[in-house]
Amino acid sequence: MWISYTALGASVFAAVVSAISARTAYLAFQMSGPRLQFLVETLTPDPPNSRYIAKVKVVNRGRGEVDIAGFYITSYGHRKPILRITEIVAGHPLPHRIMGGSEEVWHLDLLPTARRYVAGLQDRSIRPWSSWPEQVYLTAKGANGNLAHAKRPQLSTRQLIIDTLPAGGG
Repeated sequence: MWISYTALGASVFAAVVSAISARTAYLAFQMSGPRLQFLVETLTPDPPNSRYIAKVKVVNRGRGEVDIAGFYITSYGHRKPILRITEIVAGHPLPHRIMGGSEEVWHLDLLPTARRYVAGLQDRSIRPWSSWPEQVYLTAKGANGNLAHAKRPQLSTRQLIIDTLPAGGG
């Protein structure tokens, strides 16, 4: 009789150890994929050239590779990107693969996208959910559809446009 109880206890113990091992393997699998962090390092108005340059860094903190498909502006209060930033001043052409544990830097001209966004607000083709409609932040999108948002700094598209006007307001 005691042998059957011992066998039952051993099998329950083996089942618990197996469940813990499966959970650990699942978590390790989840952590091994790409984990993106998107940072805005500097913002520089360039009025003589009619540009507003954002130096952005994409960091892949995971072990898996990821393809960066594009950069976007996202309206304050949204999680879904609104407009694609098409002007890449410096950096690799997109899509670009970032290996695990590495980072890449791009310089983006925000002015054309800011102008399209403000025009969309004016003709009501863009309807933000926020009481600050011109406030946006930058987003990087992976080829797999994953998004990495740079919550800081929040940008005013109207202020970006004003900052790139030549001295004298012309």
